[in-house]
Amino acid sequence: GRHAERLDLLLPAQWGLAEAALHTGDAARAAALADEALELARGGNDWTFIAPFAVTGVRAHQAAGRPEAAARYLEQFLRLIGPGKEIARPS
Repeated sequence: GRHAERLDLLLPAQWGLAEAALHTGDAARAAALADEALELARGGNDWTFIAPFAVTGVRAHQAAGRPEAAARYLEQFLRLIGPGKEIARPS
């Protein structure tokens, strides 16, 4: 996964880890995983597998007490996905 930078393998697993961290109260870890996923998707020039992070990343930053980071995350997410912005509507 990570050595090959195959986003189709890496990002779904990373989303699961971020959600698990969020649900166990480790919001900082969840936010870090979401931030890393955003960077990986940006570097891979592919937003196909980043969709689940729309809500998870925002929630993680909010739960970590960083509302400004949550807003920034959503802004960066929306820039990355361009025409797919509708998937971020719930966040």
